[in-house]
Amino acid sequence: MCVLFIVWFGHTAGHFAFGLLLAIHTIGFMHYCHPLLRQAELRSRLLFTLLALLAISLLIYVPIRRVIQQHWLTPLRVNGHVVVVQTQFSAEAIQRGDWSAYKLEGSGMWEEAVRIHSGMGLGPVPAMAGDRVEFSTNNFTVNSVAQPRLPHMPDSGAVTVPGKNWFV
Repeated sequence: MCVLFIVWFGHTAGHFAFGLLLAIHTIGFMHYCHPLLRQAELRSRLLFTLLALLAISLLIYVPIRRVIQQHWLTPLRVNGHVVVVQTQFSAEAIQRGDWSAYKLEGSGMWEEAVRIHSGMGLGPVPAMAGDRVEFSTNNFTVNSVAQPRLPHMPDSGAVTVPGKNWFV
């Protein structure tokens, strides 16, 4: 079950495997508690089982899943597909042309040329800190090197990528 959860991380099958792992551990805990609950009414045993399921879920499984997603791997849904992204990667190692997953918080404009929306995304890094990006109707240039125009780019204008930032 654990292998299925890892292999299908972020997919419906992975969520199903996560639920089965939780159920298996809850059932094991309930089997361990069986001698204590043997004389209890069915209603009390059901309530205790529900409370055990909530406790195991909230105290063990949810924190473990959060640690995995924040420190090791996180799934991103991109165009109907799930892409699992390694989150341990050093930001200093990102180079022009690498693909990067990113999270933007807040919305607004950047240098009056680029509109930013909050959320998560995945894309190539055509420009790095200090690079000059110029937009036109046919293409965009990075430090005067032309590249094919990408969807949702402005038709005109220019920006210089600030320090400790990437243009994705």
